[in-house]
This record gives sequence, structure tokens and C-alpha cells, in this order.
Amino acid sequence: MDHNILKVGSLPLDDHLGLTQFTSNLNKNGPPSSQKDVFKHKPILKHIRLLKLHPRSVTGEITCDLEDVFLGDSIPFEAISYTWGSPTPAHEILINDFHYTISPNAYNALASMTSILHSKYVWIDSVCVDQSNNEEKNQQILLMEEIYRRAACVVVWLGEADDSHLAFELLEELSYLTQTLNMTDLYQIYSPQISMPKWQALNKLVRSPWFDRVWVLQEVAMASSVKVRYGSKVMDWEELQRRFFTETTFVGPAQLCAFLVPHVDKGKVRDPMEVHHARTMGIIKRTILKNEKKTLFACLELCMSFLATDPKDLVFALQAISEEGFTTLTPDYKKSVNQVFTEATHAILTSTQQNRLSVLSLAGTGFHRDMASLPSWVPEWGSGDRTTSLTNSCNRKATSVYDYRASSNTHPEISPVPGTLNFLMVNGIQADEIMSLGTQPALQFSQPTDPASKIHASELYSAWMVDAATMVDNRIQDPYSTSQEPTEVFWRTLIGDRLLTSEGTFRVAPLQYGNYFHASMKIFPYKMRLLYGAAHASEIDLTSHVVMSIPQAFGSFEAYAEVDTQGSLFEAAMGPHTYRRTFCCTKNGYVGLVPPGTRIGDVVCVLFGMQTPVVLRKIEDGESDLGDKIIYELVGECYIHGIMDGEMLEAGFEKRAFVLR
Repeated sequence: MDHNILKVGSLPLDDHLGLTQFTSNLNKNGPPSSQKDVFKHKPILKHIRLLKLHPRSVTGEITCDLEDVFLGDSIPFEAISYTWGSPTPAHEILINDFHYTISPNAYNALASMTSILHSKYVWIDSVCVDQSNNEEKNQQILLMEEIYRRAACVVVWLGEADDSHLAFELLEELSYLTQTLNMTDLYQIYSPQISMPKWQALNKLVRSPWFDRVWVLQEVAMASSVKVRYGSKVMDWEELQRRFFTETTFVGPAQLCAFLVPHVDKGKVRDPMEVHHARTMGIIKRTILKNEKKTLFACLELCMSFLATDPKDLVFALQAISEEGFTTLTPDYKKSVNQVFTEATHAILTSTQQNRLSVLSLAGTGFHRDMASLPSWVPEWGSGDRTTSLTNSCNRKATSVYDYRASSNTHPEISPVPGTLNFLMVNGIQADEIMSLGTQPALQFSQPTDPASKIHASELYSAWMVDAATMVDNRIQDPYSTSQEPTEVFWRTLIGDRLLTSEGTFRVAPLQYGNYFHASMKIFPYKMRLLYGAAHASEIDLTSHVVMSIPQAFGSFEAYAEVDTQGSLFEAAMGPHTYRRTFCCTKNGYVGLVPPGTRIGDVVCVLFGMQTPVVLRKIEDGESDLGDKIIYELVGECYIHGIMDGEMLEAGFEKRAFVLR
């Protein structure tokens, strides 16, 4: 066969794009070994490429042809959903008798799809799209939705695994038991088993990096049929979802595994995001099946913690599954990440969505940001390292009693800043100024399992609470604007003065939570003593210590259990509000919770159309071309007790424009 001729399909090609050569990565510093001919992509327009996998050879070499086809043609094909993973060590395949290098993950995915008897057509992005050609990527991304819709099946490749049978066997066992046993029983049965091979196998499945990849949302949502391949096992997507998450209980097998086998990443026990992502995929697919779509804002918010090799894909990948599609923003890989994020946020803010200004609740410099040059009012999409938003933005459809109303019934007032997208002008009022801040680090809730880590986390919690209580004693306005005693102001601030429980939604929080606050404070020192004992005692000694100490401290085990339950209810309500936030007092004697990057002298403002107040910071070196306007930096949303229901608008503060950079 003539190796100097590159086969192409007979369909018309768009010649103005030119040829882009994909050269073997095996010999970056010189010509390919043995003078091998290297496969080159030819440009396409309004077509896609399909990879025709030939039957498996005796040598194991993957041979295939890459053909240009109209997407509307009736050629049946399967689309492969996988993670690119590390590009090394590179593997070679033969395309149209030319050599081409692909990543190990792509190679293994293709190898799993080859048949002994017959050829088959597949679509795989790293081969079927010229990844070195931005113009082609811009064009092909517009076709992705239709590619996955037209695929006979989307095959999810989770990777090689010798123990996949163990993972699926345990998953089947747990999918039954999680519906018949409570969490306490499950913990007692399985916590001693977490080092066993079957639990390690399930943990690898649940933690698969495929669940973190943003593109898979579209790949699964648009498909008419999805098969999941993991090692030697194959399962329908719907069946995997049923086994991961039970309908009748909150804790399904996937959550149980994530709870029992904590994941350490960069030295920290982090939240099991893969499990959250798997559930999110199910939510979006069910929405698509009902012929509905979420707004781009809702998709971006729901998928904040997903990942992409190119951060621009955190926006582009979600456009096709959003209501807006590509009507407001056109994917362009030549743009910078800053530009893509800024344009997406600007499109949301200038839309007619009721909660559009709530996008600011996801932005701000008060939390860690990797993109220092990003405008402060633009969320760092995909950062995943923030806190629970105080705002009901897009993913709860209707307004709720749970929602704050700091700006009352006002509507957003946004004005463009001519000549630039980096600035945002919004109207509102300046209500107060930050006078003092807690000296302790913001609370970091995780899942430490060893006694030493639990002690450290508990000591930080204790110091944070003492610090906040001292500020209330020394700086709170007297009397407080709500006519509440300082202790009540304190505990209501800690839980944002609201509840979202299985029993219902409440704002203001029921008065009984004051008792739960006192229960939490009463039992905390006792828990600390147990932790210190656990760090230096055997399991038998610790059990004896627990049994002997409970009657002394509370009179009976039943009394202890009641106090512990009440304290736990209060701490659960605290979590979404105090998590990664700092306690503060304002110049006018209010107390609240602010981003950890807040500074003394920052101002508390209420922007029209926002549910919560925000912390802003004056930037001294304002842009001269904006005249005498003061430039502000958005620090972030906040909770200030006593101003969350429009009180500041009724106080007669002057309306003003804030220019955010």
C-alpha cells in the first residue's frame, strides 16, 4: 500500500483553513523514527470525521481510517466519552496507513472498542477534531450537541481496572442495604471493612476523574443511549445512577463510600466532588429528557466545581445544554480565559433573568482566586474552592421564604461602561463600614478521621467562636436594631437566622434554636475531652472512658443523647453560613459574616436587585478615563444581621452608582 498518499473522504473540504500537521510526539526534537509517515488532518466544513476501527490484529496494533462525512448521513457510529488524562507515554495508531500518536487513555478506550470480527465507526474528540486548529475547534464545538444526539450509543470509558467486578458487586449489595438500613447501622457494618479490596475497588470507581470533566455533562445529557465501561464490566448509565443514588434515602452507595473512605488531596481531606458531579449529570440529563434546558447561569452555577484542561471549556461545554445555546456567545478558542469568563458573566448580567445580579454572589476577591487579573465581579468559573452561597440564584426556580431580601423589591440597575467589559456600573446604597474582624481563620469544614486532625479542627472552631462572642460583647449596638438580646443576636447570626430542613423552611429561625445553641455550647467541651482522650487511649480504654464519663457529665446516657442531638441540629444550621466566613462588626454596631478576605474599612453596600448585601473595597488608583468616579472591588456577598429584609432602603440612604473592576 502506498504510504505517501493520505486517504480523504469524497465530501467537499473547506480549503481556506489550510492543512495543519499533527506530528508524532515520540520524536519532538527530530524526524520521526524509521522515516514513518505522519498523519495530517485535512480541514472540514459542516462535516464531521468518523474513525473506522478495523478488526483487531494479531499484533494488537490499532488500525483505522478517518473519513469525512455529513453529520446527517445515516452511518451508525458510537461516540466515546473519556478523560484525556496524561499525554505520556504516547501510544501510536495507524490512521489511513499513517502514524498518529494519542494519549494512553484514548488508546485504551479505542482498544476496548475494537472487534475481532468486524469494523465499526466511532467518534472520539482527540482524533476526529484537529486539536491544533482553533478555527476547526470553534466550528466543531457548534456540532457537538448533534454529534451526541445522533450517536447510536455514547460509550463512557472509565479506564482499565482489574478489580471492576469487585466494585460492581459491592455497589449492588449497597444499593439494597442503603434502602433498608440507617446510616448508623451502615457505618457500624462497613467502617471496619474499608481497607478490604472490594471497598478500595468501589472507591476507585466512585473517584474516577471522568466524573470531574465538564464536557461529559453534554456527552451524557444529549445521548439517546449511554453505556458505561469500567475494566471488563459494562452497565447502562441509568442503572449506574440507580445504584449510585437510591431514591428512598438521602445516603446512597456512592455517598456512603465517599463518607467512609475520605479522599486526601494536596494534604487536605476534601469533599467528594465526583459523587456530587455524578448526581449533577443525572439532574441535567433528566432536564434534557423533559425537553427543558437550564439557563447558562444556572448551568455555570450548578457546575462550578467541574474541571477542564482548557478553562474556556468551562463555559463553552455548557452553552450547548443551556437555554441560550450559542445565540449570545460564540465559542472562540483564540480568546483569553479572562475574556471568555468576562463575556459570559456580562451576558448573564445584561439578560432579562430575574435573579441575574445573583451572579455576583459567586464572585469577589474575598475568597481565594487563581486568576488575579480577572475583574472582581466575574466568577472564577470552575474554581470549586469557595463556600456555600447565601443567595438563591437559579437552581431553585421560585422565590422562597428562605431567601434574603436586602434590596427589598428593587430591580437591578446596570449601566455599561463605554469601551470596556472589565468594568461594571451598578446602582445601590452604601449602608455601613467594616469596623472590626475576627482574628481567627475562617472555619474550614472537612471530614477529618484521625483524632489529631479532629482535635485541630475542633480547636480552630472553639477559637473562632470565642473570638466572635467577644466581639459581640464588646462592639454590638445596644439596643440592637432588632430589639434582640446580644446572645440571641449572636446565635441567629451564626445560622443566618434561617433554616432549611426536612421539616420545612423557616426565616426567621424558630426560637427553640436558641436552646439548641446552648446545647451545642454545653456539649462541646465534653467532646473535646473525648478527642484528647482518643489521641492517647486504646479503643477499649476510650470505650470505658465514654461509658464512665457520660453519667458524670449529664446524669444519664439519654440526657447526653438529647443534648448531643440538639447541638448537632444547631451546628448543621451553622455550616452553610459560617463555612469559610469571618465574623465582623460594623461602624454602626451591626454584626455579621463576611468573606475571609474582608478588611477593616471596607464598605457594606446594598445593590439593587441583590438578595444579600455585599462588601466593596475602594481602589485608590481608579482609572482616570472614568473621570471622578470611585472604582470599587467586589469582595463578596455577606450576611449582616438586621439588614437582610430591606431595612437599609427604608432608612433613606442616598442612591449612588458603584463602578466595579
